[in-house]
Amino acid sequence: MSVHVRRLAYGDGEALASLIARAGERDELRAFSPWIERPVGTPIEGPGRAAVAEDETGLVGFVIPDLKALVVEPERRMQGIGRRLADAGVVIERERGNPALYLGVLPGDARGEAFLRATGFAFHSAVHDMDLPSDAVVAVPSTPDGYAARPFDRARDAETWPIAFNEAFAQHPTPLRLDPLDLRRWLGEPGFRDDDTILLEDVAGTIAGFVSTDPRYRPDGSIVPRAELWAIGVAPAHRGRGLGRALLRMGVGWLRALGIETVMLSVSTANPGALALYQGEGFVQTGQRDRWARAADDAGTGPGAASGAEA
Repeated sequence: MSVHVRRLAYGDGEALASLIARAGERDELRAFSPWIERPVGTPIEGPGRAAVAEDETGLVGFVIPDLKALVVEPERRMQGIGRRLADAGVVIERERGNPALYLGVLPGDARGEAFLRATGFAFHSAVHDMDLPSDAVVAVPSTPDGYAARPFDRARDAETWPIAFNEAFAQHPTPLRLDPLDLRRWLGEPGFRDDDTILLEDVAGTIAGFVSTDPRYRPDGSIVPRAELWAIGVAPAHRGRGLGRALLRMGVGWLRALGIETVMLSVSTANPGALALYQGEGFVQTGQRDRWARAADDAGTGPGAASGAEA
């Protein structure tokens, strides 16, 4: 049965969601970005942002670089499909100007590591998942002198916040980007609330830093008792002034004011300053996800690496 590797299309959302759900039932998602367990939407739907493998029965695999994720259905493994998806992911990242394709694997997953090694990846860094216990005391946040804190305002910040975000994370160990088109789509989702993101401005009104939280709500309107601080960033020109600590405390304070019992975040071990900050504020490690990398200038050798031609 032939397999076609191609770019994700807008009409693939339902089939991709089903593929992700099946992987979740097999407990195969924990190494990837936690965003993969959200409903299929803005981070992954746009054409050019992911690739899928398809046979006569439907989708049988995917690679989503933004989520560090590659999955092939069990019955189609050991047939070269994973290698072709990895090649396609490298091309996607090269086209986007990113330095490498990063994929996730859990520590000690010998089969996953063997696949990555065989397809040209090497260990890059680890990500620590951390929780702030509900009984941990965090100091009341104060706004540093010369700065003002306010909630995100979609009417005035939809264009400027992505610029500040991308500047803050340009040197991140696994570079992060906020696409303005993604943000525009997020703004149309019922779960996106402006107040869940706090901005710090300098005296000129420029965004110097931000903390974005991700509380979840059940269908009945009650709040899930665990929530993530999914992004804390400070512009390079404003670092070394205590803004990161202030933003961390603001984010924790906001979530606790909502009634969140446990606050979560993730941090790369290649960012020792951030790791020390979070540990110093009471966060404790609860898990680890490893990141393996393959340079974006490595075109690969798999069939259809660039074109997705049938094999």
